Amino acid sequence: MPADMKQIIAEATRALLTERRLKKLTVKDIVERCNITRQTFYYHFEDIPDLFRWMIREYTNSIFKEALSDENAETELTLRNKLDLSKSEMVKILADAYTQINHILEMTNSKIERQAAKEQTPESTAESKILLAEYALDFAAQAADQALLLSLQAIDAQLQEEGKIQ
Repeated sequence: MPADMKQIIAEATRALLTERRLKKLTVKDIVERCNITRQTFYYHFEDIPDLFRWMIREYTNSIFKEALSDENAETELTLRNKLDLSKSEMVKILADAYTQINHILEMTNSKIERQAAKEQTPESTAESKILLAEYALDFAAQAADQALLLSLQAIDAQLQEEGKIQ
């Protein structure tokens, strides 16, 4: 059974909804369109409302992912522009480190994708991606903690400097 059977059922349902009204849609129509058994439909969904809930969740998730991806790209572009304009050597070192980390994450994710294509096991792929995401988040949290500490040190230094001036 294909791993994306839920998606296949959802696509068939979307197509059927363009042809007829919601009230007229039946499980029989959906399974005939998908060329599957009723048992397969009920293995994945309890009923048509459950299918619709799943479709709405998937659609909402895709919108959030796209919005987050767009926002992330825009934020990264703004950051890159600021980094390019900076003349500070320390900022350039941080920019290089950021680039290296991004490259490593992209390479690791690509490796997971290639491995998944060979093994064709969605479970191990999901597990690998979850592990990568966990570590990436752990590193990001550590970096945020370090940035916060640096900010506090900078504020202390500024307050000390201001105390000397007055």
